[in-house]
Amino acid sequence: MSHQLAATDSTKAIYPYDFRLTVKHSLDPDEPGKLNIHWTVENLGDSGMYYSIGGHPGFLPPEGLNKEECKIIFPGKTELRFFSANSAGYALPGHTHSLYLDRGYASWQDNIPETWIFENEGVDCVGLSGPDRKPFVLVHCEEFPILAVWANPNGPFVCLEPWFGRTDDAGFTGSLEEKAGMQLLEGHGTKEIAWSIDFCI
Repeated sequence: MSHQLAATDSTKAIYPYDFRLTVKHSLDPDEPGKLNIHWTVENLGDSGMYYSIGGHPGFLPPEGLNKEECKIIFPGKTELRFFSANSAGYALPGHTHSLYLDRGYASWQDNIPETWIFENEGVDCVGLSGPDRKPFVLVHCEEFPILAVWANPNGPFVCLEPWFGRTDDAGFTGSLEEKAGMQLLEGHGTKEIAWSIDFCI
């Protein structure tokens, strides 16, 4: 299944670039339970185009399990650094925290705020499991420099979000090209981004 978004006069009023974004989702015929996601970002103009893009998939734990009982999986990692966001959603990169992992697993009770942002930490896979440590979902995001883990305190789901670019720092007043993690695509250039989600069935 493919969806496409392209520049219009309305988009150019707030984002002054001639672009096309194609999003494709496909089930993997060789791996049951695997969803492949492919993004194509195209700059249709002559000059460089600044952009950012990210995923926002949210996952419900299996029936009978609440999110507080889940473990967050970072395969192969023993320690990661992250920062959070304030109540308005702005990033606080000057206030970093250490996340110590037990064979790649973090517990919900590990003094973790509502939003965790891992920037340039080399996280290429993240997932969720129950207390038995058996994964029920894995997000493969090797290409992405930033990963966010977010859980609405009033909701039952957990979001595992791979990003190119991120929310502004608290107090940021700069221009588009100065935003954290902003990407630059040359005139008539194309950026292909692939990632996948394994539903461990």
